[in-house]
Amino acid sequence: MSALPSRPTRGALRLAGLTAVAVACSLLITPAAMAGPTPGPSAMASDVNAARALAPCDPDGTNSSDSALATQLNGTLKAKMRGYMSAYRVSCARMVVEAVRARGLNTRAAVIAVTTTIVESSIDNIAEELDHDSLGLFQQRASWGTVSQRLNPTWATNAFLNKMISKYPDEKWLTAPIGEICQAVQVSAYPDRYQPQAGDAKIIVDAIVAASAPPPPPDYGVLDFTLSDDLASRTNTRPVIRYGNSPMVPIVGDWDGDGTETPSAYDPTTATFHLSNSPSNGQSQYNIKYGNRYSVPIVGDWDGDGKDNIGVRMGYSFYLRTTPITSGTETTTSFGFGNTSWVPVVGDWDGDGIDSPNAYDPATGIFYLNNTPANGQAQYTFKYGNDYSVPLAGDWDGDGKDNVGVRMGYTFYLRTSPVTSGTETTMNVPYGNTADLAVIGDWNGDGKDTQGIVR
Repeated sequence: MSALPSRPTRGALRLAGLTAVAVACSLLITPAAMAGPTPGPSAMASDVNAARALAPCDPDGTNSSDSALATQLNGTLKAKMRGYMSAYRVSCARMVVEAVRARGLNTRAAVIAVTTTIVESSIDNIAEELDHDSLGLFQQRASWGTVSQRLNPTWATNAFLNKMISKYPDEKWLTAPIGEICQAVQVSAYPDRYQPQAGDAKIIVDAIVAASAPPPPPDYGVLDFTLSDDLASRTNTRPVIRYGNSPMVPIVGDWDGDGTETPSAYDPTTATFHLSNSPSNGQSQYNIKYGNRYSVPIVGDWDGDGKDNIGVRMGYSFYLRTTPITSGTETTTSFGFGNTSWVPVVGDWDGDGIDSPNAYDPATGIFYLNNTPANGQAQYTFKYGNDYSVPLAGDWDGDGKDNVGVRMGYTFYLRTSPVTSGTETTMNVPYGNTADLAVIGDWNGDGKDTQGIVR
């Protein structure tokens, strides 16, 4: 099927996922004139002064900051790229840095990625096959992806990061030598070329980060929850609930065990959950700080008492609060499951009344589910929807067992065959606009989860 982007699960948080946008690859450009020597043209992908066809890096082109940074960097770099930075090349490095930051990875991941682009393409998004069938910033071969994917800096960077993380699990890439990491991913015939460029890559990344500053949280203003009790409805069946303010993240939970889930919110800047059983009045009943700032919030019934509780994901570990939200004390259980780049998905897959935090790999569109995730293994693994869709989970038919789904564009795609089944059946529910955040919950207590959006 064709599938896409998401939100949380039954009693679990719906995380707004943002997916990578394909860069138009039909328009080829040549980099702007750059300072420094101008040797004769070359066709080598790694040559800094080569004349070759290039695709845009930023679909919106370069900006004044890119030009200013190019001038600054040409005077501070010490290795291959000194004197050869242009606004175009800065825009390419900027797209790599933005892709890393969007995943919440340490800035060292950006340094590793930019080091690789310096060696492979001189930070050019090369749109012609100069070395076998290699293309793009990372000179990824055809086995990595389609032409349009490899010429999309966001996709290409994420593909690089995925392989890096698989080669260096448990965040070992934070301490391993940069040149070694680049070689492990690229498998180059010239492994010694990477490490000498790592210093310049750090200068470039630091300059881009300093120029852009930390990205401000999304400005949603007041969060408007627009909910429907009917999977067949394309409009809300209940009054809009206004709860929470920017930069809070919408979450949903059944906090009192009455069988209905209510909108609430999590503030990533303070790591505080603002929860309410009657959110229509706009006031929170419980304000609980839990986890670190900018953790990923999750919601679920961890003990089967019929009441949802909160949790967070930090790195690849889930931290679940086990004391009730009404308690001033705090106890926690934790375990690792999946990789740091995976998106949390929470659901009760076997109908025992206990929710399990699991994960979805956006790079492959694969769900990894387990009723006992503390063992770190997946019981059910299957692809559903397109890569970089927004994952969902909920009980679509009221059988007491959650199932998965995805949101792509403005359509919810809900899997109706059990997670234990090798076959696939789907229900499509168009609802809201593509820019809206998706939420899932049982709004009326009938045992079935239905769609909602937040704008």
